Amino acid sequence: MRVRPITESDVNAVVALIERNWNEVLSRYHSSWVVTKFRDQVSPESLRHQMSWKRVFVVETDERVVATGALADFGSADSPRHSVSNLFVAPDLHGQGIGTKLILYLFGVALAQGTDSLHVPSTRNAVPFYRKVGFVEDVEQPDLGDEITWMTKRMLPERDNADGGTAMTKYETLNRHLRSMGLDCWRASFEAIEAIIGDSLPRSARRYPAWWANDERPGRQSWAWLEAGYRTSDVDVLGGEVTFRRAA
Repeated sequence: MRVRPITESDVNAVVALIERNWNEVLSRYHSSWVVTKFRDQVSPESLRHQMSWKRVFVVETDERVVATGALADFGSADSPRHSVSNLFVAPDLHGQGIGTKLILYLFGVALAQGTDSLHVPSTRNAVPFYRKVGFVEDVEQPDLGDEITWMTKRMLPERDNADGGTAMTKYETLNRHLRSMGLDCWRASFEAIEAIIGDSLPRSARRYPAWWANDERPGRQSWAWLEAGYRTSDVDVLGGEVTFRRAA
């Protein structure tokens, strides 16, 4: 399973996936007129237009597109409103952690571009999912008429620095991601971590499990997760994955 940017060859599959969600899932939670309104906006032409101004991603497994999600700015140059947009998982694969994998990947991309807060216009059924990963409902709800709940997640929490502040390090965004994600356990791919830090991991991280050791000595990369309250385990350098588990 991997997350990657959408391509033209994915368009029809993504459109079909979104339509299935409106027909098979969202129709159980929303009024018929809302379902019709938003489902009728789904088309290859509409998706291609969104690809021109959103960062659209897909999750692929066994050469099948199984999920999609995007990052968009629904604000203006003076007042940006960076948001998660159109996150959908194939209905037959709900409950298997695919949506969580994708949203955490989007968090990493957002952090890498310096986003301090992330918003999402949530459908009724998705509110518990977004709560789980750290979003909270906004006080003002401008789209209740469309049965949409706006939620916000603070991406860069305030830090307490005993020395009055330290320089940004390569793994600072990984630390902030862990501090903000709201999960007790995260099975992360090396590619997702690279998206978060905005750089490649060193070769040793992909060759030696010891690179991921919970080393408490100052100046080590392990500061990124230990300071955030996590410890690593189950390092798979061949598969390119590592587990971050909240310390007891």
